[in-house]
Parts: sequence; C-alpha cells; structure tokens
Amino acid sequence: MFLTNLSYLNLIGISYSWAGEGHDMIGKIALNNMAPGSGDFVCSVLQLTCPLQPHINELGRWADKPPDNLSWTQGLHFANIPYHSCGGFDLSRDCSKDCIVSALVRYIITSMDNQASQEDRQVAIKMVIHLIGDIHNPVHMGYREDKGGNNIPVGGFANARYPANLHNLWDFHIPIRFKNTPFAQNITPPQKDQLVDSFTSTFSTKKVDRNVLESSLKRLISDIATETTSYVCQAYRHMAGDGPGNGPWIQAGDSPGPIYMNRMTLVGQDRIRKAGVRLGKMLDFISTHQVGENDPNAKKDNTTWSSVVSVIVTMSVCVILMN
Repeated sequence: MFLTNLSYLNLIGISYSWAGEGHDMIGKIALNNMAPGSGDFVCSVLQLTCPLQPHINELGRWADKPPDNLSWTQGLHFANIPYHSCGGFDLSRDCSKDCIVSALVRYIITSMDNQASQEDRQVAIKMVIHLIGDIHNPVHMGYREDKGGNNIPVGGFANARYPANLHNLWDFHIPIRFKNTPFAQNITPPQKDQLVDSFTSTFSTKKVDRNVLESSLKRLISDIATETTSYVCQAYRHMAGDGPGNGPWIQAGDSPGPIYMNRMTLVGQDRIRKAGVRLGKMLDFISTHQVGENDPNAKKDNTTWSSVVSVIVTMSVCVILMN
C-alpha cells in the first residue's frame, strides 16, 4: 500500500474537492470522449458490470469518503503554492513531501502495472478518476495559510451541505450554476488537448519503461498544476475594472458580487471541461499501455514543455477574458 507522511498531512490540514456535482460533470465529459474499450478496462479492474456509465458518478465521488484505512488519502487532494503568489508550480518547492501531483503520478503508474495487487490497482484507478478533477480546481492549488480557502468564510451562499467559504464557493456554488445545463453533454469528441496529446504521443509501444513513464508523468502533471495556478489569484480576489485577479483580496465575511460569479463561472466551466477531456484521454492511455521493467538503456524523455504550457495558459486565459 502507498505510504505518506501523516504528520505532514495533519499539519497542512485536510482539504475538500469539487463537490459531487463537479465530479459528475467531469465523469460525463470523460465518458463522452474516451474509447469504449477504456470503459470496459475500468469495469474489469474494478470488477463492475459494464457499461461504465451507471458507475461513473459513484467512482468520481469515492475518494471524498474513502474507507477508514484510506482516510489519509484525503490529504492528497491538493498542493499549495507560496502565499498570495499568482501562478507557477514548482514540484520540489510545492510538493516536497507528498501532494496531488506526486499522488497522481504514483496512482497512474500503479493502475497500469499488472504486477500490482488487485486492491492497489482498484484504489489507484478510483484515485486517478477523482484527482484529475481536483487538480483543475484553482482552490486546490491555493494557499496553505488559509487551507485552500476553507478558512475564508464568505457571505451570500447559505447551504446546509457546505459551509459558506471560498473553497466551497468553488467546489459547489460555482459548478451548481451550470450542472443542469447542456454544458457537459455538449462537449463531444474529438477534443484535442495539447498537453495530454503530446504526452501520449511519446509512447509508441504498449509496454512502457517505468522510469521514462514516471519522468514524463511528473512533467505532465506538473504542467497541469501550473496551468491551474494561473487562475488562483482570480479565484482569491474580487473583480476590478481592469479584469479578474486584480481587485482586493477576498477577506473573511466578504460577499463576491455577481460580476465575480459570472466571470468565475466561465473559468469553472473551462476547468471542468479540461478535467473531463483529460480524464478520458488518460483512461484511454492507461487501458492501452502497461508498465514494463526499467530498461537501463532507455533514454528518459527530456522534452521540455514549458513553452507549450505558457502558450496554452495564455490562450486559455485570453479566451475566458474575451467571453
């Protein structure tokens, strides 16, 4: 089983995730954009009756209430960047112990490992389905000092299910605005994603070297984390006349106004769309590749995607701001 530094996770506190509604939409988008054989693979590993569709909502929510022996995994749903910084993820700085990035790398590899125990592979696939959603949520890449917005109560959002704070504003109150719209079902294939498509294209054989896979995954998941951090200040600050992310920091007791909510709803849709498309593509990859033994002669993929990430993030932000 996977081990982590429990004292460290207790120190930084437990964060939550996209509420069930957000994960439901991510799962629906993934199903619409993945190969049918990938769903069969997931059902086979998890010992479910196919098709996958009736199970996807439960799988997306599973990691929020895992069995008691896996309760420690709730500390893997997030990472923290420096306080009041507005973007940029550094694996050595922001994930020195264990975090959502290192966890995703580990769980993706385990889900592809035929030598892993059935129990470990089942847990791994469930965690992948959930954490790919969470890593796209800006408050899950927020600040340790306020526990990803959990310690910033906000006004105007009374709901018995979730305390009204900045974290739950993003986990629940923003996704619920478009849950019952055609948003998710309208995201149909083929969907391109430069980050994941670039990653998968580097593996031409079904069996992949473990070291090469780990190195490539660290880069891919770190790049997704970096993309998400570009929205952190937008999530944490009021709207200003010159755009999102430039107003005063949201303080305890503030009520984000309708302009903030309307603009951040667009950001939320974009993050959930990307999470769903990427989840579908990663499940396609997991279902069609296997981890092999380390090849001492294999060259690690040293492709640098930083320029690609910069372009993708800039284009994404510009598109959202133009809407």
